[in-house]
Amino acid sequence: MISKKEVKKVATLSYLEIKEEEIEKYTQELSKIMDFFNILQKVDTQEVRPLLGSSDLEDITRADNSGISAENKELIKGAPRKQDSYIKTKAVLK
Repeated sequence: MISKKEVKKVATLSYLEIKEEEIEKYTQELSKIMDFFNILQKVDTQEVRPLLGSSDLEDITRADNSGISAENKELIKGAPRKQDSYIKTKAVLK
């Protein structure tokens, strides 16, 4: 059984705000989830091959080859806003 203290710790680590009246509900729900994992741990998987992917599809993408795709000067020349050898953009961080 998961304790109320453990529920509060999980909530804190997950940056979740849980009201005091919700703690009992989450204690029961997390306990049920952990009980299910305990059942799964008892399953014999000795004869089961490891799953390396979710399907039998093969990767058909091209190889990732490094190389020059465009010159810096050409890229900057096409930018709407630039300063020296940089492309100017709107501020991302405040």
